[in-house]
Amino acid sequence: NAETWGESRMANYKDVTIYVEYCTSCGFFNRFRSFADAMESRFPNIEIKSNATPPRMKSFEIIAEHKGKKVPIYSKITTGRFPDNDVVFADIDRFVKTGKGPFATEKTGSSSNIILFLSLCMLLAALLYYFRPKLAQMLKMM
Repeated sequence: NAETWGESRMANYKDVTIYVEYCTSCGFFNRFRSFADAMESRFPNIEIKSNATPPRMKSFEIIAEHKGKKVPIYSKITTGRFPDNDVVFADIDRFVKTGKGPFATEKTGSSSNIILFLSLCMLLAALLYYFRPKLAQMLKMM
């Protein structure tokens, strides 16, 4: 029965909260509103919260919370693009059913390793830039 399936599917999302951080100074409100409308249409019982903290520049970040566990679902800061709603919906559905986010691996279970790697790359680039004159002197001595 399609109606029963739909009702049980909606019931599964009563305890799911979606947090969306979007850049207000970038004019991303309409993107957020469109995303939120699509979410509410697809998952009527889901709770959507936006900009609980001051948003970062160029952000459109999506985090899902279910049974006390928060998982990053999408990051425009990381990808440089806005999300595809169908992909986000599938990732949220997967998270609710399995407890794993879209970046989950059997070892880490989250995208934290990707973020750590990118942060270390940025730190290394900054250090190389800062110590560039000393490195040039050392290389001349060799």
